[in-house]
Amino acid sequence: SSALSNGSLTIAIKVRSPCIPCQSKGSVVCSSAKKGSAGSKSFYILTASKDHLDVGMAGSFIQQRRPGRIEKIVQGDLVALYAAKAVYDGKEPYQRVVGVCEALDNQYVKFPKQDGSGYFYRKKMRFLPFDEQPIRKLLPHLSFVKNKERWGFYFMGGFLEVAEQDFNVILKK
Repeated sequence: SSALSNGSLTIAIKVRSPCIPCQSKGSVVCSSAKKGSAGSKSFYILTASKDHLDVGMAGSFIQQRRPGRIEKIVQGDLVALYAAKAVYDGKEPYQRVVGVCEALDNQYVKFPKQDGSGYFYRKKMRFLPFDEQPIRKLLPHLSFVKNKERWGFYFMGGFLEVAEQDFNVILKK
């Protein structure tokens, strides 16, 4: 456990992995631990709104509200970014894969939300050249989407690990 202080308020933080306070706006740096064999690479799809994904792409990071998701991603892992809708509070569908990135290291940052209601967990990423793709064109080739007519629910959890063959479909390999 650790504590953050802004002078008048101290917050106790329970951490799930080794973390140390950082100088950046009260954030905390944590480390991910690779599960599996050394050198193995994992592949993920992160789902969010286009406006939220754009912020991360501009800042070279991805973020999640749950630390367990970010902890899984380690150096060399690849993440595809799927925008289900255009704007977080909106209803307009976007339904496109908008980017692909690679984890730069095994650390992530516990970063306070602007409204003070909690934290995001951010990980530095290197964004790879990628042209947006409509998800509907990929669906027939994605093995984890068993029901091609009711495909949306496969992406509703916000974060999923996929097989390399499915990731290669996204990369058009």
